[in-house]
Amino acid sequence: AVPTNWAALVAALLILSWDPLSVPVTFTTVAASVRSERRGLAFAVQAVQKRLPKVIGPAAAGFVLHHASEWAATPEEGRVLGMRVLVGAALVLGAVALVVQYRWMPDRPPEAAGAPAGAVWRTVQGPARRLLLAEVFTRWCDWLVRDFVVLYLVVVRGVTLREVGLLVALQNLVSLASYLPIGRLTVVVGTRPFVGLTFAFTAVFPLLLAVTPTGWLVVAFVAGGLREVGDPARKALLTDLLPDGTRARAVGLYWGLRTFAASWAALAGAALWATLGPVPLLYAACGFGLIGAAAFYLLVVPRLAAAGRPAPETTP
Repeated sequence: AVPTNWAALVAALLILSWDPLSVPVTFTTVAASVRSERRGLAFAVQAVQKRLPKVIGPAAAGFVLHHASEWAATPEEGRVLGMRVLVGAALVLGAVALVVQYRWMPDRPPEAAGAPAGAVWRTVQGPARRLLLAEVFTRWCDWLVRDFVVLYLVVVRGVTLREVGLLVALQNLVSLASYLPIGRLTVVVGTRPFVGLTFAFTAVFPLLLAVTPTGWLVVAFVAGGLREVGDPARKALLTDLLPDGTRARAVGLYWGLRTFAASWAALAGAALWATLGPVPLLYAACGFGLIGAAAFYLLVVPRLAAAGRPAPETTP
Protein backbone atom coordinates (compact mmCIF):
# COMPACT_ATOMS: atom_id res chain seq x y z
CA ALA A 1 0.00 0.00 0.00
CA VAL A 2 2.96 2.35 0.57
CA PRO A 3 5.12 2.42 -2.60
CA THR A 4 8.41 3.54 -1.05
CA ASN A 5 11.73 1.85 -0.40
CA TRP A 6 11.54 2.23 3.37
CA ALA A 7 8.10 0.58 3.44
CA ALA A 8 9.49 -2.37 1.46
CA LEU A 9 12.40 -2.64 3.91
CA VAL A 10 10.08 -2.61 6.95
CA ALA A 11 7.85 -5.22 5.30
CA ALA A 12 10.85 -7.45 4.60
CA LEU A 13 12.00 -7.21 8.21
CA LEU A 14 8.51 -8.11 9.43
CA ILE A 15 8.44 -11.16 7.15
CA LEU A 16 11.90 -12.25 8.32
CA SER A 17 10.80 -11.81 11.95
CA TRP A 18 7.94 -14.27 11.61
CA ASP A 19 9.94 -17.44 12.12
CA PRO A 20 11.82 -16.48 15.32
CA LEU A 21 8.65 -14.98 16.81
CA SER A 22 6.64 -18.12 16.07
CA VAL A 23 9.17 -20.69 17.32
CA PRO A 24 8.49 -20.48 21.10
CA VAL A 25 4.72 -20.77 20.75
CA THR A 26 5.13 -23.64 18.27
CA PHE A 27 7.16 -25.60 20.81
CA THR A 28 4.79 -24.89 23.69
CA THR A 29 1.71 -25.74 21.60
CA VAL A 30 3.17 -29.09 20.53
CA ALA A 31 4.30 -29.84 24.08
CA ALA A 32 0.85 -29.03 25.47
CA SER A 33 -1.05 -30.96 22.80
CA VAL A 34 0.99 -34.07 21.97
CA ARG A 35 2.44 -36.90 24.02
CA SER A 36 6.21 -36.99 24.27
CA GLU A 37 6.71 -40.08 22.10
CA ARG A 38 4.62 -38.56 19.27
CA ARG A 39 6.18 -35.10 19.18
CA GLY A 40 8.61 -36.07 16.42
CA LEU A 41 5.62 -36.91 14.21
CA ALA A 42 3.90 -33.67 15.20
CA PHE A 43 6.93 -31.59 14.24
CA ALA A 44 7.17 -33.59 10.99
CA VAL A 45 3.61 -32.53 10.09
CA GLN A 46 4.50 -28.95 10.97
CA ALA A 47 7.65 -29.19 8.82
CA VAL A 48 5.55 -30.35 5.84
CA GLN A 49 3.24 -27.40 6.41
CA LYS A 50 6.26 -25.07 6.29
CA ARG A 51 8.01 -26.73 3.36
CA LEU A 52 5.04 -27.23 1.03
CA PRO A 53 4.45 -23.48 0.51
CA LYS A 54 8.15 -23.14 -0.38
CA VAL A 55 7.55 -25.52 -3.27
CA ILE A 56 4.13 -24.23 -4.37
CA GLY A 57 4.55 -20.52 -3.59
CA PRO A 58 7.40 -19.63 -5.98
CA ALA A 59 5.71 -21.53 -8.81
CA ALA A 60 2.40 -19.74 -8.19
CA ALA A 61 4.16 -16.38 -7.93
CA GLY A 62 6.01 -16.97 -11.18
CA PHE A 63 2.72 -17.88 -12.91
CA VAL A 64 1.04 -14.69 -11.65
CA LEU A 65 3.96 -12.43 -12.59
CA HIS A 66 4.28 -14.00 -16.03
CA HIS A 67 0.61 -13.49 -16.92
CA ALA A 68 0.51 -10.03 -15.34
CA SER A 69 3.33 -9.00 -17.68
CA GLU A 70 1.28 -10.26 -20.63
CA TRP A 71 -1.81 -8.30 -19.58
CA ALA A 72 -0.04 -5.03 -18.82
CA ALA A 73 1.20 -2.49 -21.34
CA THR A 74 4.84 -2.78 -20.23
CA PRO A 75 6.87 -5.35 -18.26
CA GLU A 76 7.34 -2.82 -15.45
CA GLU A 77 3.59 -2.29 -15.11
CA GLY A 78 3.13 -6.04 -15.20
CA ARG A 79 5.53 -6.58 -12.30
CA VAL A 80 3.75 -3.91 -10.25
CA LEU A 81 0.33 -5.40 -11.02
CA GLY A 82 1.52 -8.93 -10.28
CA MET A 83 3.09 -7.92 -6.97
CA ARG A 84 -0.12 -6.18 -5.91
CA VAL A 85 -2.04 -9.37 -6.62
CA LEU A 86 0.48 -11.46 -4.69
CA VAL A 87 0.62 -9.11 -1.70
CA GLY A 88 -3.18 -8.95 -1.60
CA ALA A 89 -3.39 -12.74 -1.64
CA ALA A 90 -0.79 -12.89 1.15
CA LEU A 91 -2.84 -10.49 3.28
CA VAL A 92 -5.94 -12.66 2.84
CA LEU A 93 -4.04 -15.83 3.72
CA GLY A 94 -2.52 -14.12 6.77
CA ALA A 95 -5.98 -13.07 7.98
CA VAL A 96 -7.29 -16.61 7.53
CA ALA A 97 -4.29 -17.97 9.48
CA LEU A 98 -5.04 -15.61 12.38
CA VAL A 99 -8.66 -16.73 12.48
CA VAL A 100 -7.63 -20.39 12.50
CA GLN A 101 -5.12 -19.80 15.30
CA TYR A 102 -7.50 -17.89 17.56
CA ARG A 103 -10.33 -20.33 16.87
CA TRP A 104 -8.58 -23.69 17.23
CA MET A 105 -5.15 -23.28 18.85
CA PRO A 106 -5.16 -24.91 22.31
CA ASP A 107 -5.53 -22.46 25.14
CA ARG A 108 -3.14 -22.71 28.05
CA PRO A 109 -2.32 -20.44 30.99
CA PRO A 110 0.65 -18.13 30.43
CA GLU A 111 3.94 -18.90 32.10
CA ALA A 112 4.84 -16.96 35.21
CA ALA A 113 6.46 -13.68 34.22
CA GLY A 114 9.43 -11.93 35.74
CA ALA A 115 12.29 -14.44 35.66
CA PRO A 116 15.38 -12.89 34.05
CA ALA A 117 17.27 -14.55 31.23
CA GLY A 118 19.91 -15.84 33.63
CA ALA A 119 17.30 -17.66 35.70
CA VAL A 120 15.74 -19.16 32.58
CA TRP A 121 19.17 -20.28 31.38
CA ARG A 122 19.75 -22.10 34.66
CA THR A 123 16.67 -24.21 33.96
CA VAL A 124 18.29 -25.40 30.70
CA GLN A 125 20.10 -28.54 31.73
CA GLY A 126 23.36 -30.07 30.48
CA PRO A 127 22.11 -32.05 27.43
CA ALA A 128 20.25 -29.03 26.05
CA ARG A 129 23.33 -26.82 26.52
CA ARG A 130 25.53 -29.32 24.71
CA LEU A 131 22.95 -29.63 21.95
CA LEU A 132 23.12 -25.84 21.59
CA LEU A 133 26.91 -26.02 21.23
CA ALA A 134 26.63 -28.69 18.55
CA GLU A 135 23.96 -26.68 16.73
CA VAL A 136 26.09 -23.53 16.70
CA PHE A 137 28.87 -25.32 14.82
CA THR A 138 26.34 -26.88 12.44
CA ARG A 139 24.69 -23.50 11.81
CA TRP A 140 28.10 -22.08 10.95
CA CYS A 141 28.48 -24.92 8.44
CA ASP A 142 25.11 -24.08 6.90
CA TRP A 143 25.28 -20.28 6.99
CA LEU A 144 28.85 -20.06 5.70
CA VAL A 145 27.65 -21.24 2.30
CA ARG A 146 23.88 -20.66 2.25
CA ASP A 147 24.07 -17.22 0.63
CA PHE A 148 26.77 -18.27 -1.83
CA VAL A 149 25.50 -21.59 -3.23
CA VAL A 150 23.73 -20.03 -6.24
CA LEU A 151 26.68 -17.73 -6.92
CA TYR A 152 29.06 -20.71 -6.77
CA LEU A 153 26.94 -22.80 -9.11
CA VAL A 154 26.39 -20.06 -11.69
CA VAL A 155 29.76 -18.28 -11.66
CA VAL A 156 32.17 -21.11 -10.82
CA ARG A 157 30.40 -24.21 -12.14
CA GLY A 158 28.60 -22.60 -15.10
CA VAL A 159 25.19 -24.00 -14.15
CA THR A 160 22.22 -22.19 -15.72
CA LEU A 161 19.64 -20.42 -13.57
CA ARG A 162 16.98 -22.85 -14.79
CA GLU A 163 19.10 -25.78 -13.63
CA VAL A 164 19.72 -24.08 -10.30
CA GLY A 165 15.98 -23.69 -9.85
CA LEU A 166 15.44 -27.37 -10.57
CA LEU A 167 18.18 -28.37 -8.13
CA VAL A 168 16.71 -26.22 -5.35
CA ALA A 169 13.24 -27.60 -6.07
CA LEU A 170 14.64 -31.13 -5.85
CA GLN A 171 16.26 -30.31 -2.50
CA ASN A 172 12.95 -29.05 -1.10
CA LEU A 173 11.05 -32.06 -2.46
CA VAL A 174 13.53 -34.49 -0.85
CA SER A 175 13.07 -32.72 2.48
CA LEU A 176 9.31 -32.79 2.06
CA ALA A 177 9.26 -36.49 1.23
CA SER A 178 11.35 -37.40 4.30
CA TYR A 179 9.38 -35.62 7.01
CA LEU A 180 6.36 -37.86 7.59
CA PRO A 181 8.12 -41.27 7.26
CA ILE A 182 10.88 -40.17 9.62
CA GLY A 183 8.39 -38.55 11.98
CA ARG A 184 6.53 -41.84 12.16
CA LEU A 185 9.75 -43.75 12.81
CA THR A 186 10.59 -41.50 15.78
CA VAL A 187 7.56 -43.00 17.52
CA VAL A 188 9.19 -46.42 17.25
CA VAL A 189 12.95 -45.86 17.58
CA GLY A 190 13.18 -42.42 19.22
CA THR A 191 14.62 -39.12 18.04
CA ARG A 192 18.39 -39.44 18.54
CA PRO A 193 19.31 -41.46 15.40
CA PHE A 194 17.62 -38.96 13.10
CA VAL A 195 19.06 -35.91 14.85
CA GLY A 196 22.49 -37.41 14.25
CA LEU A 197 21.69 -37.89 10.55
CA THR A 198 20.84 -34.20 10.25
CA PHE A 199 24.25 -33.25 11.65
CA ALA A 200 25.98 -35.71 9.30
CA PHE A 201 24.19 -34.61 6.11
CA THR A 202 24.70 -30.94 6.95
CA ALA A 203 28.46 -31.54 7.10
CA VAL A 204 28.47 -33.60 3.88
CA PHE A 205 26.50 -31.13 1.73
CA PRO A 206 29.25 -28.48 1.21
CA LEU A 207 31.84 -31.22 0.70
CA LEU A 208 29.72 -32.75 -2.08
CA LEU A 209 29.27 -29.32 -3.66
CA ALA A 210 33.07 -29.03 -3.82
CA VAL A 211 33.95 -32.50 -5.14
CA THR A 212 30.93 -33.64 -7.17
CA PRO A 213 31.24 -33.26 -10.98
CA THR A 214 28.82 -30.72 -12.44
CA GLY A 215 26.77 -33.39 -14.15
CA TRP A 216 26.22 -35.13 -10.81
CA LEU A 217 25.29 -32.13 -8.67
CA VAL A 218 21.90 -33.71 -8.19
CA VAL A 219 23.62 -36.02 -5.66
CA ALA A 220 24.77 -33.03 -3.62
CA PHE A 221 21.28 -31.54 -3.57
CA VAL A 222 19.68 -34.81 -2.57
CA ALA A 223 22.07 -34.78 0.39
CA GLY A 224 21.13 -31.14 0.94
CA GLY A 225 17.48 -32.14 1.16
CA LEU A 226 18.32 -34.92 3.61
CA ARG A 227 19.81 -32.30 5.96
CA GLU A 228 16.23 -31.82 7.14
CA VAL A 229 15.64 -35.50 7.83
CA GLY A 230 16.12 -35.07 11.57
CA ASP A 231 14.78 -31.54 12.02
CA PRO A 232 11.41 -32.64 13.48
CA ALA A 233 13.22 -35.13 15.72
CA ARG A 234 15.62 -32.40 16.92
CA LYS A 235 12.72 -30.13 17.82
CA ALA A 236 10.98 -32.98 19.63
CA LEU A 237 14.19 -33.78 21.54
CA LEU A 238 14.64 -30.14 22.52
CA THR A 239 11.00 -29.95 23.66
CA ASP A 240 11.61 -32.93 25.94
CA LEU A 241 14.82 -31.42 27.31
CA LEU A 242 13.34 -28.06 28.30
CA PRO A 243 11.23 -27.69 31.47
CA ASP A 244 7.48 -27.23 31.24
CA GLY A 245 7.30 -24.11 33.40
CA THR A 246 9.65 -21.97 31.31
CA ARG A 247 9.60 -23.78 27.94
CA ALA A 248 8.53 -20.81 25.79
CA ARG A 249 11.16 -18.47 27.26
CA ALA A 250 13.79 -21.21 27.23
CA VAL A 251 13.12 -21.88 23.54
CA GLY A 252 13.32 -18.17 22.78
CA LEU A 253 16.61 -17.87 24.68
CA TYR A 254 17.98 -21.01 22.98
CA TRP A 255 17.07 -19.72 19.51
CA GLY A 256 18.39 -16.26 20.28
CA LEU A 257 21.76 -17.52 21.52
CA ARG A 258 22.11 -19.89 18.57
CA THR A 259 21.23 -17.21 16.02
CA PHE A 260 23.52 -14.61 17.61
CA ALA A 261 26.43 -17.06 17.67
CA ALA A 262 25.93 -18.03 14.00
CA SER A 263 24.85 -14.69 12.56
CA TRP A 264 28.44 -13.78 11.68
CA ALA A 265 28.87 -16.82 9.43
CA ALA A 266 27.72 -15.08 6.24
CA LEU A 267 30.26 -12.28 6.74
CA ALA A 268 32.97 -14.84 7.41
CA GLY A 269 31.92 -16.73 4.29
CA ALA A 270 32.23 -13.58 2.17
CA ALA A 271 35.70 -12.94 3.60
CA LEU A 272 36.81 -16.54 2.94
CA TRP A 273 35.51 -16.41 -0.63
CA ALA A 274 37.33 -13.11 -1.27
CA THR A 275 40.64 -14.26 0.21
CA LEU A 276 40.88 -18.00 -0.47
CA GLY A 277 38.18 -18.71 -3.04
CA PRO A 278 34.90 -20.65 -3.12
CA VAL A 279 36.25 -24.19 -2.80
CA PRO A 280 38.21 -23.52 0.44
CA LEU A 281 35.00 -21.91 1.74
CA LEU A 282 33.11 -25.15 1.11
CA TYR A 283 35.82 -27.18 2.84
CA ALA A 284 35.74 -24.82 5.83
CA ALA A 285 31.97 -25.22 6.07
CA CYS A 286 32.37 -29.00 6.02
CA GLY A 287 34.91 -28.70 8.85
CA PHE A 288 32.43 -26.79 11.02
CA GLY A 289 29.79 -29.38 10.23
CA LEU A 290 32.05 -32.24 11.26
CA ILE A 291 32.80 -30.49 14.56
CA GLY A 292 29.06 -30.07 15.15
CA ALA A 293 28.39 -33.74 14.40
CA ALA A 294 31.24 -34.83 16.70
CA ALA A 295 29.91 -32.58 19.47
CA PHE A 296 26.49 -34.19 19.18
CA TYR A 297 27.74 -37.77 19.23
CA LEU A 298 30.45 -37.23 21.86
CA LEU A 299 28.81 -34.69 24.19
CA VAL A 300 25.03 -34.94 23.79
CA VAL A 301 24.31 -38.61 23.19
CA PRO A 302 26.29 -39.88 26.23
CA ARG A 303 24.57 -37.34 28.50
CA LEU A 304 21.15 -38.42 27.26
CA ALA A 305 22.06 -42.04 27.91
CA ALA A 306 23.44 -41.21 31.36
CA ALA A 307 20.28 -39.31 32.22
CA GLY A 308 18.34 -42.48 31.57
CA ARG A 309 15.71 -40.86 29.39
CA PRO A 310 12.82 -43.28 28.88
CA ALA A 311 12.58 -45.14 25.60
CA PRO A 312 9.61 -44.14 23.43
CA GLU A 313 6.46 -46.23 23.43
CA THR A 314 6.11 -48.46 20.37
CA THR A 315 2.31 -48.55 20.23
CA PRO A 316 0.71 -46.59 17.36
